[in-house]
Amino acid sequence: MDIFTTTVCFVVFLAIVLLGGEIGLLSKFFRYPIKKHLTITGIYSLVIIVLIAIFSSFYVEIANLTSNFFFYLGIAIVSLIFAVLVLLYWNRYKVYDEKLKVFLFLGFVPISYSLMILGPSLLAPSFSFFLSGINFTLNMVESGLIVGAVLAIVMIFVYYTADFVEDYLIMEYSVIFGGIMAVLSLVFLVLAFIVPNLGGISDIPVTELTLISIYKIVLLLIGALILIGLGALLKKNHNRLE
Repeated sequence: MDIFTTTVCFVVFLAIVLLGGEIGLLSKFFRYPIKKHLTITGIYSLVIIVLIAIFSSFYVEIANLTSNFFFYLGIAIVSLIFAVLVLLYWNRYKVYDEKLKVFLFLGFVPISYSLMILGPSLLAPSFSFFLSGINFTLNMVESGLIVGAVLAIVMIFVYYTADFVEDYLIMEYSVIFGGIMAVLSLVFLVLAFIVPNLGGISDIPVTELTLISIYKIVLLLIGALILIGLGALLKKNHNRLE
């Protein structure tokens, strides 16, 4: 697997974990029932799938955003706005009301969604997978379906393991997520001055990715189930909101 493909896949995965982890933690933190969390999960996943499908005909133009200064600047500004809103609102009211919930649930969307859309665009028009001797090629729309599905899985997984994570938190979610948003906005601001100078995307090649073997995937699934079990066994008796 070439470095370019590896980097793109890694960045998209980080974007999925960032957004999926945040939503999963927040849903459990606010004690949303699983049905409500599944509804939230479905909305976030469906929206990214639809957006990728809509932009599938413009993959070259979207891929060329990697060399656009204003793309990084715009994402940095929007993310910084959310960070400021979260931190200032929490500092003033110290309450998780509906306004703060909206800021929190949307805070990571600009960065995560932009990267999840940009990734399949960079790998378009086709993306070849190799798994245990079987290979198949995906277009941008099909890659979007995978991104949406993985995002949903991460959201549900984190929801079931959130109690275990909360035991080790030493700060409020508003401070943690607000701080992360601010840091990421600064990262994008720095990228605005670095990445465009590396050159544009003049030709989008067919990319290939060799997946890990099936038995390793099974081991990962077993590990995920173990973590879910630990989350249930070590469930907190009292919520931080109570």
